[in-house]
Amino acid sequence: MEVNSFPNPGNVAPLYPVKDLTAVHFLISSCALFPTYLQAALKAKECTLNNTSYRTLHLGALVHDGIVQTQKWGVQTNTNLGIVLLTIPLVLGFTIYKYRTKSNNEIFDCVQIQKILQEIIRATQPEDAIYIIKAIRLAKPGGLGKTEKYDVTSPHVFQEIQKEQVNVFNLFQQGAKKDLIAQEYTTGFATILLETLPYLENLLAEYCLEEAISLLFLHLLSTKLD
Repeated sequence: MEVNSFPNPGNVAPLYPVKDLTAVHFLISSCALFPTYLQAALKAKECTLNNTSYRTLHLGALVHDGIVQTQKWGVQTNTNLGIVLLTIPLVLGFTIYKYRTKSNNEIFDCVQIQKILQEIIRATQPEDAIYIIKAIRLAKPGGLGKTEKYDVTSPHVFQEIQKEQVNVFNLFQQGAKKDLIAQEYTTGFATILLETLPYLENLLAEYCLEEAISLLFLHLLSTKLD
């Protein structure tokens, strides 16, 4: 929806390709993620109904699978690493909330979902952190910065993670001051759940979905460092 919205404040839109990247690549990437989303939802459902540990969700492996699936569909340029990192936990969190509360409506308590996401991320294991680094390397995002510890480009990062028993929360703590996605992982997705969704709902009272997404995009650019 975002890439097809008009006017689009982003770098890629249907009439505005960038080098080897077009709006179609983003649409293909979205379709490619369906098996990963389904797998995440089923894992979250099983975890909740069987009352098993959040470790069994294997968050890192799901993130890695999202990038693998995207590339299987022929998209080699990075279109959705950020999308995968943000949406896979949200699928897990919303699904767990749905089955925990046995809710059949579409009204969600975002504060409760934030708590669930905090629990999921803190329950992750070193293997999850390693899979996420593998996903980042596979996607080859541009403009990737350096971190003092657990740098994804370091040849020794996997041994470092295993030795210090670093989980996903610890991994993203290193970049939380510089990177908005890392910040979401350390706050239980506070920006998305407690700021972005309410703002979007207010916009939808006055605008259609496409216009609301563009205005939301501009709001985020005006309040968050890019």
